[in-house]
Amino acid sequence: MAEDDKKYGPLRVIVGGADPEIVRSKRKFIYAYVTNTRLMGVVVLYVHTLIGDGTLHEEHLHQFFYIDTVDEGIETYRGITGEDTPIMHDVEQATMGGLGGRKIEISLEDAAATLQMYADINRRSELPLPEGLEEYKYLLEMDIPYSKKGQVALLTKMSEYPQTPFAIINYFLMRAWSTDLIGAQLLMKDDVDLSIARGHEYMTLLLNRITIHKSESGSTSYLCESVLEGEYTHSIALTELKVAVIDGELKISRCEVLNKFDISPTEAAMKLERPEYLTVFELQVSSEQVLEHLLMHMSGSIQKKTDEGTLFMTFKPDNDHIKEEIYRLNDDIEQMMYLTSEDQLIVATFSLPEIHKVERMIELSPLGKMVYPVAKFEFKEDVFYDFAQSDTGDFMHYMEYISDFDTDE
Repeated sequence: MAEDDKKYGPLRVIVGGADPEIVRSKRKFIYAYVTNTRLMGVVVLYVHTLIGDGTLHEEHLHQFFYIDTVDEGIETYRGITGEDTPIMHDVEQATMGGLGGRKIEISLEDAAATLQMYADINRRSELPLPEGLEEYKYLLEMDIPYSKKGQVALLTKMSEYPQTPFAIINYFLMRAWSTDLIGAQLLMKDDVDLSIARGHEYMTLLLNRITIHKSESGSTSYLCESVLEGEYTHSIALTELKVAVIDGELKISRCEVLNKFDISPTEAAMKLERPEYLTVFELQVSSEQVLEHLLMHMSGSIQKKTDEGTLFMTFKPDNDHIKEEIYRLNDDIEQMMYLTSEDQLIVATFSLPEIHKVERMIELSPLGKMVYPVAKFEFKEDVFYDFAQSDTGDFMHYMEYISDFDTDE
């Protein structure tokens, strides 16, 4: 019997391939939701159905889809049968943790239309659909005669519409530079020049600084300096935007690219500089014991295995960083922990109060008896993530290496 079966009884995770019983069974719709994170470029779709063969035997099927709304389409699928909640919570957190959005209840027809809309990206990009197609094929085969008005209404449901000029500008530039025409059009007047979203590769908005400009006539515009990242390049773009209220909603009423030029990775790093606070803990017990504790108490975090350890990232519960005059892509990260192969636990945050909060939390928890602090650092740039991507699990050795590298330079 698998470990999950011991813990959760009849509940099981479906990993690739279809369960023949599920495919043949009759289906009753219970509930569905989509996250209102379309303007961040990603949504999670959840569908709950009751399946059975017409006898007393019925089973709940929970289906989770992680969807890139611009380039990748439907990226991952997880199907779970059963009613127990512990593993349900873990799968839900692993799927939507970090998005910072809310769940919006939708109908079965909306769920099917959503899946069909983004499966079309997979088809156009010649990307395979996730394993388990037989389990969710019924959604792709439903006949949903959505008009353009109906599609806009569905997109609106999955979008948390910005309520401030800074928020709509940051969202608009994020969507436009990523060549997301549909996302950008949700935020602008129909007659706005959208050439900003055409003729270039997908670019990620790493940083955006907004300056309010008042003309002699009294009109307000917003000057933006954006740091962008492509597949192999970094750029700075200077844009001027205007915002108007149309039918009670903010809309981008003008967008002009004033200048755009490439910069080196070093120049990009300088533009992105910000404080990072990091504490190194040494383990006093086995790494297996510490990992068990972290898995139990950080189930709401994003977890990632690396060659040298396990990374845990906890995100803020909202996307309020989009409302700031200075927007940074990773400002939604609350804390990061990295359990390394060299029996170290590395903790990092982007604010001094937050690192103190995490240190205190560790001290007062059972983890405080498993680890002890040996070093603290304050950096002017992001070091934690570079270390997590390196080929060493010893942070002190890593510091010696980058110190030697800087000296050689």
